[in-house]
Amino acid sequence: MRIVLTDNFVIRVLKELRSYPVKALRFFQWVDRREGYQHNTVTYNALMRVLGRDDSIKEFWSAVDEMKNAGYEMDIDTYIKISRQFQKNQVDGRCCQAL
Repeated sequence: MRIVLTDNFVIRVLKELRSYPVKALRFFQWVDRREGYQHNTVTYNALMRVLGRDDSIKEFWSAVDEMKNAGYEMDIDTYIKISRQFQKNQVDGRCCQAL
């Protein structure tokens, strides 16, 4: 059985894995290795929303760097959501400035 990878499919799986950010990242990386599919701004932003938690901060910053190196940027809605999450969890204020 062959799975057809679309942006919507990737986003739905990431949302289902939102309580398991490291698993979501592994899925994202697995998809990236599949022939015929390339991540884009939409899928990167979906990943940022999953990883933007205090228990996956290292993975979050690594993914931010990867996203920027791929030529994509965080959209304003994702930025606001993550900024609020960081503030709520009292993550160092410099994090928001670096976004």
